[in-house]
Amino acid sequence: MFALLRFLFVLLVLLWGLCLWQEKRTGDRFWRRARGWLLRFTGVLLLIIVVGLFVERLTT
Repeated sequence: MFALLRFLFVLLVLLWGLCLWQEKRTGDRFWRRARGWLLRFTGVLLLIIVVGLFVERLTT
């Protein structure tokens, strides 16, 4: 389960970098909004991973 979440986290970070590159290349505000949404989603996913690992550690 956590391997899938970590893979998704890495994928989201790569997409965030792509949005940053596209924003610098084109100057379109769409990429800034997309980057903001990806950053929020990545933060929530990171929080879920950290809390899940903490709970898993407590139960073992």
